[in-house]
Amino acid sequence: MKKTFILIIAIFSFLVLTTERSFAQTDQGNFMVGSSIANLNFDDSNTSISFSPTVGYFVIDNLAIGLTPTIAYSSTESIIPGEKYKTTTWGIGPFARYYFGDGTVKPLVHAGYSYQSSKSKDDTSNGVIETKSNYSNVKLGAGAAYFINDHVSVDGIINYNLLFYQGADSQGSVGVSFGFQIFID
Repeated sequence: MKKTFILIIAIFSFLVLTTERSFAQTDQGNFMVGSSIANLNFDDSNTSISFSPTVGYFVIDNLAIGLTPTIAYSSTESIIPGEKYKTTTWGIGPFARYYFGDGTVKPLVHAGYSYQSSKSKDDTSNGVIETKSNYSNVKLGAGAAYFINDHVSVDGIINYNLLFYQGADSQGSVGVSFGFQIFID
């Protein structure tokens, strides 16, 4: 975990120091690129991480639309010795984000949709079971962007996620994501 934290800080520092041609204004015609990291969890029996880069374009002042590909991985060891569950998920979909105000801290609202596909491998005492599933994810959130300089913001968003599985009931959950954005003219 310590190595992962140091790597994240190093990448973030590099991006902050190498964005001289960018500025953090949410004006029409500008671009934003960045990433969100959520569900970062490492312990003795469970590892999970979700990574969602973003690329957006400001169609009007303060309103960006764009695409978000997602990749996620989780691995869980069962309380039953020798049993392990692994899932890899990938997806892509559009998003819209609206920023309010002109200060260093800008409240925001975020909405997104993604089509996702997952593959699970369960090593159980009955053998290996592999499953694949496809589903849609609708995400609605609110949060704030803190502009640490004229180039970069750090974002925190509380999300409501609604998953629609093929042939099954939908599932809702509340989550928190953190990320950063770089704004380019």
